[in-house]
Order: sequence, then structure tokens, then C-alpha cells
Amino acid sequence: MRNYWITGMALLACTVLAVSCKKNMADGFDKNPNGLLYKFIEGTPLKQCPYTNEDVWIFNLTYSTDKDSVFAQSEATIPVFTLPDYKGDVVEGFRMMQIGDSAHFLINADTFFLSKPDRNGAVLPNWLTSNSKIQIAAKLKRIESGKNLREEIISKAQQVETEVLLDCASKYQLIDSLGIYQIEKKESNGTTPQLGDTVEVAYTITLGSNGVLVYNTADFNAFMKFAVGDPTVLPVLNELVIRMKTNEIRKVIAPSMYTYGSNKKQLSNGNVIPPCSPLVMDVRLVSVKKGNNKKTS
Repeated sequence: MRNYWITGMALLACTVLAVSCKKNMADGFDKNPNGLLYKFIEGTPLKQCPYTNEDVWIFNLTYSTDKDSVFAQSEATIPVFTLPDYKGDVVEGFRMMQIGDSAHFLINADTFFLSKPDRNGAVLPNWLTSNSKIQIAAKLKRIESGKNLREEIISKAQQVETEVLLDCASKYQLIDSLGIYQIEKKESNGTTPQLGDTVEVAYTITLGSNGVLVYNTADFNAFMKFAVGDPTVLPVLNELVIRMKTNEIRKVIAPSMYTYGSNKKQLSNGNVIPPCSPLVMDVRLVSVKKGNNKKTS
């Protein structure tokens, strides 16, 4: 009887171990010297990147959570000279790949969302915890000449932007001749901020070219806070809030000259805004703190 009990416990232990292993995302992954977890699906990892700084990687990238929920997909154009922002950055993994390779990389969610230099004040999306893992599935499609590819991308993007803005000109009114088109406005009787006042705003960003929602402050359970006139803030936000009152909502479409210009921008949630993208933005002015630190809302 004792032997049956021991055998049964052993089987139970094996079952528990098997289930535990099944739930461990890192199974089957190798680790580079800086702690990046990687697994090659096609191809084998290179010891040294064979490409020059003049080259550009063209990747298909898919971002998912440890619950297998995909939250971003893009075709990414990444210069080979791109340096890692931190030890274990996925860029280190890209340098191990050659054309045709497919690989998966695992990064801690807090590292992925919070460790880049341009993400001061960022918070994790509310559907993640600091213990969550982000899996990046990468397929290296091809290598291009950086200069020629950028010129081609910019030219096509400018054509699309021109078409979108011409359509807006036939439908909407400009805001004070700014070049920003107002789609909708919900007025309020609140306070209008002045230069130097600190404001909090809630907003969404949708690509004007295809209507894809790429950013929502509500995903982070936090408002964006900035001083009116801060040159590091998107020009469209500075131009809007100084014309708004607290609790007012405006829906606008802004040319790229008021957003990210001819640069491609990867947002803190992993989504990418292509170069020369007109953006549709829903903006709500939540609060105003006057220069004398007296808050009005």
C-alpha cells in the first residue's frame, strides 16, 4: 500500500512540475550576457552583427503579454546603428539575426515600458504588473540602404498626409489659422490656462490615415501633466490647451508639423506612429494649476 502511495505522490509531483513548467514563459529560451532572453524559431543566432551602420533592418514585430494577448503589431524600420537603451534591450537580439530569421525575445514589462530615456514619468498600462513579461516576436524581412529607404518612406507619407489634409479642408474649420482642423468641440465654463500654468489632460491618438487608435492615456490610469509652453510637449497640445477651459473637450486633426514631423515615433505602449502622420486627437483639459500654485478645476 505504501508503494502505491509513494508512486501516486511521485506522479502528482511530476504533474505539478509539468504544469508549472508549462506556465513558465522562459522555458526553451537562452540568455545573452546582459540578461536578454531569446529563442530562435528560424535560423541560428549570430555572434557578430554583419551589417554596416548605413544599413536598415526591416522587421515584422508582434508584441504580446504573458497571457498571449497581442497588443501591438508593426513593420518596423530600424537603423543598424541603433544602440540599446539598457542592458538586455531587444536591440541586442536584433544584432544576432540575419535575413529570414525569426526569433522571440522576453523582457520584463517594467523594463520595456519604463527604462527608455524618453519615458520619464511613464507608468505601466493597467493591464500589466511589474512581474509581467512582454514577448516580442521578430522576423527580419530584409536589409535596405538607410538613405534611399528613408527618402522613399518620407515621400509616400507626405503624399498620404496631403490627401488627408485636403479632405479635412473640405469638411472642417481651421483653429485660428493654425493648420489644425477642429472636428468637434464640447465647451465648458471652466478656467483657461496661461503660459507657465500646469495642466493635466486626457487624450487619445488615432492615425489620420487609417483610423487606428494608437494611444489612450486611460490605459495608464493617469493624466498627462505639463507646463503650458513646455517645448518638449507636442505642439498641438500646447496650442490646444491655451485655447480651452477645464472640462472642455476638443477633437482635432493635426498635421505632422504639430506632432512628430518626419520622424517615426515609438510610443510608450509599443505602438508606432509613422513619419509625416496627421493625427486625430481627442483632448480633454482636466485641470489647471495656476503659476502661483493655486489649483483651479
